[in-house]
Amino acid sequence: MTDADVVAIIRSMYLNKDDVQKQTDACNALRRFDVVTLVKRGAHLCIILAMKHHQDQVILQRSACSTLWHLAFYNRNKVTLMLAGAHLSIFHAMEQHLGDAEVQYYACGALASLAYNEDNKVTLNVAIPKILLAMDKHKENAQVQQTACGALQNLGTNYGNLLMLVAAVPNIIRAMDRYKENELLQEKACGALQNISNNEYNHSALLTANAQKRIIRAMDMHKNNDLIRDLADRALCNLIENNGNKNMWTKF
Repeated sequence: MTDADVVAIIRSMYLNKDDVQKQTDACNALRRFDVVTLVKRGAHLCIILAMKHHQDQVILQRSACSTLWHLAFYNRNKVTLMLAGAHLSIFHAMEQHLGDAEVQYYACGALASLAYNEDNKVTLNVAIPKILLAMDKHKENAQVQQTACGALQNLGTNYGNLLMLVAAVPNIIRAMDRYKENELLQEKACGALQNISNNEYNHSALLTANAQKRIIRAMDMHKNNDLIRDLADRALCNLIENNGNKNMWTKF
């Protein structure tokens, strides 16, 4: 795959903007190329244009969200994609195709990657209700729950988002209960809960939902996962260190 191949695909997208199949095929083909070259050549702009032009085409939206996720893995691309409005196209896809699990999976994955960037976390706090809606709609889809927890975890590393994220506690708990053996999901969920626990005003909601029980269970079931243990330890320490919570721990 060469730079000339990328240019050819992008040119085809511009010349065939009304052809849904060609746009979908192009989005799929772009995932085979280097992410730096793709953004340098403006592939992300073609993808966003295709999403706007074919908002009702679920297969294209799946492919486009997947390719934006692919592009967002590279750190410098995260800012470029946000400046181009990629997150807005993702939001619209999530709203328009709420019932499609694949769209929600790829969209949450793309948002999780974009939210690794500190500046993006602030802008993306409006994604929280959309992510929770995806989790509510697709309770039985482990992949959606996993990428959603990952997005919530990354958004939660910004302290300003934590009061908004307390609304996610029931969704995270439900995912942990339903997918106890899914190690990656438990890891992302523990990370999200640990971040939420960094704000002491969220402790009451966490303890009321018995988040501590789920965190301890995740540690017990995935003993060989050092990251789960580290995230769980931090979350539990945050809850214990709050003097008002100490009586709660007599139950364990």
